[in-house]
Amino acid sequence: MNKAALTIADRIARAQPALSRTQHKMAEYVLAHQFRAATMTIDEFAAAVGVSVATANRFARALDLPGYPQFRAELARGFEACLLYTSDAADEGLGV
Repeated sequence: MNKAALTIADRIARAQPALSRTQHKMAEYVLAHQFRAATMTIDEFAAAVGVSVATANRFARALDLPGYPQFRAELARGFEACLLYTSDAADEGLGV
C-alpha cells in the first residue's frame, strides 16, 4: 500500500507503537469522532483532547503528514471516498 492510499485509521495503526500516551489519547478521539475531527480547526481539536496546538500538530506529523491541515484533508478525503461509494451503490440500486 502506498503512502497516498493510507487512511487516517491506517496511519494511526502504523504509528501506534511509537505514539506517546498523549498521542494515543488523540488517536482514540480521532477514531471515535472522525467526522467531527475532520471539521475542527487545530485550536478546537487541541481543546477537545486537552492538549496544546503544538501537540496537535506534532500528532499529525507522527502520522507521517506535514501538519494539521493535511491531517484534516486526509480525514475529509476518507469521507469523500466513502460518500462516492455510497452514492454509486445507491445509483446502481435505483437503476440511475
